[in-house]
Amino acid sequence: MKYTRSYIFVLIFVAFLHCNIKAESLLSNVADSLSIELKHASNSADSLLILTDLFDVSDRSHRDSIGNIALQAAINSDNTEAALDLLRNLANVHLRSDSLLQRDLDLAMQFEPSDSRNETVAFIRMLRNMYQIRYATPLEQEKELRRLLREISTDDESDIYEQIVRLHALCLYIGASSGELLSNYMTKLEELIDGLSGAYAIKNCYYVQASIVYLQNDEYEKSVNADRKLLACIDKLQSGELGMKRRFRNYDGNRYVVYSRLLTNYPVLTNEEAETYYNEVMKLIERDDLSRHTNDMSGRPQIFYAMHKKDYKTALDLIKKYGEMPYNANIRRQILQATIESAKATGENAMLMDALQEYSSLLKKTLDDRLAEKSKELEIVYDIQHMKSEHARSAWRMQRNYVIISI
Repeated sequence: MKYTRSYIFVLIFVAFLHCNIKAESLLSNVADSLSIELKHASNSADSLLILTDLFDVSDRSHRDSIGNIALQAAINSDNTEAALDLLRNLANVHLRSDSLLQRDLDLAMQFEPSDSRNETVAFIRMLRNMYQIRYATPLEQEKELRRLLREISTDDESDIYEQIVRLHALCLYIGASSGELLSNYMTKLEELIDGLSGAYAIKNCYYVQASIVYLQNDEYEKSVNADRKLLACIDKLQSGELGMKRRFRNYDGNRYVVYSRLLTNYPVLTNEEAETYYNEVMKLIERDDLSRHTNDMSGRPQIFYAMHKKDYKTALDLIKKYGEMPYNANIRRQILQATIESAKATGENAMLMDALQEYSSLLKKTLDDRLAEKSKELEIVYDIQHMKSEHARSAWRMQRNYVIISI
């Protein structure tokens, strides 16, 4: 269905009302100005630019309606690159809905094959990987892990995008407690992704995953390297060197998360790097509401900056305030390590004993998980080698029979 210019304006206006948009967000001067521009747009191409801007200034929870209208405008304008870019953006909005991600995937598959289309399809499939593991039962995760390991070990003929999607899923299903095995597969995934030209959406997805995985495995240098690449990509997106130039796209929230994670890798940062990252994150907290709100639930930049400075009293005070917050649950081990170091230095013996006890239990669980995972890997490798041996024997028998029949 193709929308006329006037109908697009009506749709966007109805979307504003339907979403009950607050005055301080979409009824801001920027959104009002863009709405007026949209009313006077002369064609679908002009409407597309304005709709994309409206998508960027809207609240995340209200982007679906506007994004879909913008997508239709891109299709009406025969602007395939813009349509695929919007599909990737919509997929990010739909991250918590597998049915909507499947719809986005179906739409992407309707475009003519190209690098951009293949990137979009792979990216949406990677988002579906993330959704599916979030809601899979332990038994389902076990079955999927075995299936993926067998496929990756026996199939050398799939294209690079298929290999990337499989390896990405495998790394998710292996989990963060598996140490060396996960790191090895992440390295293989990086080699494939580096072989792509462009494909910034896929690369960003990988950099985020890699920086988290390597941090959890205490591979600080690799984590820092992934986040530096992610920051470089964000810079290029903001400047328009990559993707579509977006006047109102705000990357401050993304930058806050990256700088916070970089500071969590404080053991390998130079003094200059730590100062730079900390100053940048403080600027973000000052000017950006999302960054400020996230920091209120986190305190990570302040905690790990204090640790880098060896200001143990400040670090311990911050840990007492922020350490137990749910937002920091995924870096609990790093919080405990900082607590132990700070408590030792400040003589907080009661806090030190509690942290040591919890840290010991956490290490034991991690070791048990890694041993179980290693056993599982060896079992699957044995199965795969058995399959390959049977395949080789079958091939040899077929070749022998062929020779006999030929003679």
